[in-house]
Amino acid sequence: MNADVLIVGLGPVGAHAAWRFAKAGMRVVGFEARGQDQPASDVGVFHFEHAAFQRTDVPLPPPSQVTCTMPGMTVYAPDTRLRAKVEGVETWAMDLDWFIGSLRSLAEAAGADLRYGMRVEGPIVENNVVVGLQVADGDSTFELRAPLVVDASGMRRVIRRHIPLLTFEGDDACFNVYMEYWKRKEGTSAPELHSFGGLNAWIAKYPTYTIFGMGGPQTLPQLRQDHARWIEQQPREGLTLDRGVAGLAPYAHSPASLVDHGVLVIGDAAATNKPFSGEGIASGMALTIIAERLLPQALKAGCTRAALWPINEQYFSDQGAKFAMLRSMGNSLLSMTDEQLNAAFEVGLSDAESLRQTFLDYEVRKPPSQWIKPVARLLLRPAPALVYIKALSRASRLARHVRNYPPLDQFMPWRDKYLRLIAE
Repeated sequence: MNADVLIVGLGPVGAHAAWRFAKAGMRVVGFEARGQDQPASDVGVFHFEHAAFQRTDVPLPPPSQVTCTMPGMTVYAPDTRLRAKVEGVETWAMDLDWFIGSLRSLAEAAGADLRYGMRVEGPIVENNVVVGLQVADGDSTFELRAPLVVDASGMRRVIRRHIPLLTFEGDDACFNVYMEYWKRKEGTSAPELHSFGGLNAWIAKYPTYTIFGMGGPQTLPQLRQDHARWIEQQPREGLTLDRGVAGLAPYAHSPASLVDHGVLVIGDAAATNKPFSGEGIASGMALTIIAERLLPQALKAGCTRAALWPINEQYFSDQGAKFAMLRSMGNSLLSMTDEQLNAAFEVGLSDAESLRQTFLDYEVRKPPSQWIKPVARLLLRPAPALVYIKALSRASRLARHVRNYPPLDQFMPWRDKYLRLIAE
C-alpha cells in the first residue's frame, strides 16, 4: 500500500485531518474501529462556533441539519443571582453523528482511503521510530507502513501511550461527562444556553427538548449522583426523560511535544481540546490546519522528529500557550469554594466581555484602565484575592514558558521545567 499518512480514528478531528491532508495532495489512509453502518457518535447534539466554520474551512451545514443557533449564553456564579449574559458567541447546534459523516464524505471526495471496522492495535516501532501500524480486521491482523502515523484515537491514545516522549505522569486526567435529554411534551421553546460555575453544569434548551449536563473529575457513578441531586432542583415541567449519555473529555495538559519520529498526535489524544465550555472540536482542528501547511515539507524530509518540530513551535507559541493558561486556571477553579467563585462575579472580574473574549479568543485582552476597578474591589477582600493571585501567578508562569517554545536542541531542559510547572 502506498500512503504518506496513516490516521488512527475518524472522529471529528481525525476526519477533518483526513480531509485537509488529502486535499493538500497527501496520500491518506484512515482507520475507524466502528463499522461504516454504525453511528459515528452516540452523543447526539453538539455545538460548533459560527466563527469556527471559516477558521477551519468546514462548510456551513444545510439548514435541515441545524437544530438551532444560539446567539450567546448566560453564565452563573454558584450564587445564581450573580450572572453574566454573554452575547456575540454564536454557536450552531447539530447532530454529531451527521457532522462526522459529512467530514468523512469530504475526506473521501478529496481522495482519502477510509477503512471501517478495523481496530488499530498499536504502532510498529523500529529503532525507536514509528514506521507503521498493526491493524486487526476481524480475526486477522496485518501491518501497514507509512512515513507518518497520526493518533486521533481520542482517550484511547492507541499510539501516544507507546511513545515515551509524549507521555508524563498524570497525562490521563479527564472529566467524566453525563447529560440527560428531556423531551418537551408539547409546543416549542426558544433556544437558550445556561452555564453554572462551580457545578460545571449546563442547561441547553432546544426547540423540542432540553439537555441537563454536568462534568467533573469525579467517578461516573459519583457524577451521576451529583447530577441527580442538581437536576431535582431544576424546573422540568412539561418535560419527560428520554435518555442519558455518558462520556469522557481530557482534562490533562498537553504533552510537551505533539510529535516524535513518524508520529503526530491530535484532538483528544493530544488534549488540544478547548478546556472549558463543553465541546473542543473546533479548537482541536487548529492543529490539523497547522499540520496541513507543514507536513508536505516534513514528508520530504522523512518525518523525523526534527522535520515535524515546526508543528510544535507554531502550535504551542499561540493556542497551546493560551490553553495551558486556561487549563491551569481551570484546575484552580475546581478547588475554589463557592464564596471564592462568587467573588469574581461580585467585583467584576467575571464580566460578560471577559467571558466573551475567553470563549472566542481563549484569552482576555483589555486595557489596564479596565482592570483597575475590579482588581481594587478584589483586594478589599484579602482571602479570595490571595487565592486568585496565586492561581493567576501559576497560570501566567506556565503560559509564558509554553509561549517560548524551544528549538529541538533545547527541548529536554524546557520539558523538565514544563512538567514541574504543570505539577504545581
